[in-house]
Amino acid sequence: MELDFEEMEQPRPEICCAGFEELMAYMGRYLEAYETSSFQTIGKGLLEIPTEFFSFKHINNKKILSDVLTSLNLSKNHLSRLPKEFVRLSRMTELDLSYNNLNRVQGEICWLTGLVKLELKGNYHLRRLPIEMGDMGELTDLGLSVALFQAPPQEILMKADPNDHAYCKIGVIEYLRYLLEARRTRKLRLTRMGLRQFPPEVITAFSLYWEFGEVKATFVEGHGSLDVLQEIHLDFNNIQLLPACIGQLTKVQLINLSSNLIQ
Repeated sequence: MELDFEEMEQPRPEICCAGFEELMAYMGRYLEAYETSSFQTIGKGLLEIPTEFFSFKHINNKKILSDVLTSLNLSKNHLSRLPKEFVRLSRMTELDLSYNNLNRVQGEICWLTGLVKLELKGNYHLRRLPIEMGDMGELTDLGLSVALFQAPPQEILMKADPNDHAYCKIGVIEYLRYLLEARRTRKLRLTRMGLRQFPPEVITAFSLYWEFGEVKATFVEGHGSLDVLQEIHLDFNNIQLLPACIGQLTKVQLINLSSNLIQ
């Protein structure tokens, strides 16, 4: 069989140009995923998520793969973004996007609130987590390359399990949940949490918002997703310094920093 791979739109050119045997192996895994609800394409140089996940219907059961997948492994590729259709993977419990080129956690991931395991290690351009991840209450296994992260604080990032209090009295998702709740109530309470710095999300927020039906992301200094705060309670922590731009939080009426290390 002879195929003009360069003219094919699906599967991705990275798969097609790898040769006929690789193409057949890919299609075999694709069909098998309907039975196992699990799919993986590791280290194949993918630049984008294959669109057939969200469009092709099985010839027999007429289902689209995104409607049946619970586990997806696309690690060690070259993904830099996720399509907006990614939110349709609503049954997903395990997602591995490690060692790609993602520079932010998109809203399409945050809306997969049934995720139990999320691997993002090796995405070395990731610097922040959006506070909307606080709604991912089922997530107990979060893999991150934390060394270059700016937010959450390192003492929070040392662990992902919200039930593991080995390094600090609060976990990553639990911490983000507190911030998310603070945006709703306008009162941030992180008392006795072992924090060593002022929560960076309060000053330079990474927040998600909707625009023309799509999830966008924004970084705003001094006027981020938590600029509505009226009260900040950080007493009984280990905070030593306050950021200079804290004065930009003009709506804050009370900041409780008692029993910290500030001199």
